[in-house]
Amino acid sequence: MRDQVREEDIDWERTRAYLKDDKGFDIFINAAPGPEFDRTEADVLLALRTWVDEEAGRNPVAIALPRRDAYILGQWGDQCGDVVFAWDHGYVSGYYGQWQGIAGGGCAGAPNVFGAHHGGFLPTSSEVSSSFGSWLIAGPGVKRGYERPVDKLGYIHAADVVPTFCRILRAEPPRQAQGAVAMDLFEGHEMVRERRQEQR
Repeated sequence: MRDQVREEDIDWERTRAYLKDDKGFDIFINAAPGPEFDRTEADVLLALRTWVDEEAGRNPVAIALPRRDAYILGQWGDQCGDVVFAWDHGYVSGYYGQWQGIAGGGCAGAPNVFGAHHGGFLPTSSEVSSSFGSWLIAGPGVKRGYERPVDKLGYIHAADVVPTFCRILRAEPPRQAQGAVAMDLFEGHEMVRERRQEQR
């Protein structure tokens, strides 16, 4: 599986699924919705989920999802592929210039040069990088010295930033805002409840 054909040179009569030139983690299906589309979607998902890097003895793909479930990876809308996948830790696709190819050759694996890039990765940290940002805020009603316990509450999503700022400013969020206010950041909102130990 090598990404050697530019999108403009694809033989559409013989192509069931393809990657766009500028996106390395969205797979688009060359069929209208219906039985053929469904078969191709199932085949692509099966191939990604069962692909094994024989040399490393592991699957390079951490997660592969159809578009209807891709919001889990923060992907949706008319630019989203029909199948979206994220590389497992230690893997990238080999055509991005800043990585200068894959160590030992091939089309997927560890990069020759580690660098930053958006998309195609699990939204978590690894031994060499992290896709997390830092968010430091202060304002009326915001807890002082508070650090969110992510093991209990999870991470704040990028879509939550605007509604949360709007609450600090006492402003109505834009109608397009899709996130929620991170209430645990505010005084009087204790979101973590300790479970009582049952008597034995």
